[in-house]
Amino acid sequence: MSGESGIKETEQALIGCCEVAKLVIERISDGIQFRDVTEIISTITRNEDFREKVALAVDGVSNIPEEVVDIDLKEATELSKILLDYLPIFVGAFNYALRNREQ
Repeated sequence: MSGESGIKETEQALIGCCEVAKLVIERISDGIQFRDVTEIISTITRNEDFREKVALAVDGVSNIPEEVVDIDLKEATELSKILLDYLPIFVGAFNYALRNREQ
C-alpha cells in the first residue's frame, strides 16, 4: 500500500473487507459451528490489529467514490496487488472446505 496515492481510503476499505472475509472463511471452512461464532467475536473484540484495519476501512468510506472516479492504471494495479496478497488465503480455505465436503 503506497499511502501517497489518490486511493488511500479505497485501499484501506479493501484491506478491511479482505480481513473480514479472511476471518469468516477461515472460521467456517470446516463447516459452521457454534465455536466459530465465539472465535469470530473474540477476534473482533480482542485482536487490535484486526480492529484497527476494520476501523480504517470504515472511517474513510465516504471518500471512496471520489477516489475511484479517476482511478488510473497505477492505482488499479495497487488495488490488485492487495487482492493478490489475500488470494492464497481465500483459495486455501475454499480448497480445504471442498476437500472436507467431499469426504
